[in-house]
Amino acid sequence: MVCIIKYYNQIYKMDTQTNENKISKLSIASLITGIFGIFIIPIILGSLDLNRIKKGLTNEKNKILDILGILFGSLNIVLWVIVYIII
Repeated sequence: MVCIIKYYNQIYKMDTQTNENKISKLSIASLITGIFGIFIIPIILGSLDLNRIKKGLTNEKNKILDILGILFGSLNIVLWVIVYIII
């Protein structure tokens, strides 16, 4: 039983160390959907990942990608509203 606990602790430490350098898939998805203009999806994905950063589940490096995804998604919605009003 002690061996299992030690093994689990080693895996957990290794997992947390590798997660520190990874870029979150949610932040990448937020940025890509924001760039391609898929309306509200980047805002939702970016907000979800920002909440994960706040809870400490994701690395702080992902924050800029989330903010850019939210920004691009918001700009896309604003531009579509302007185009709809003009036309």
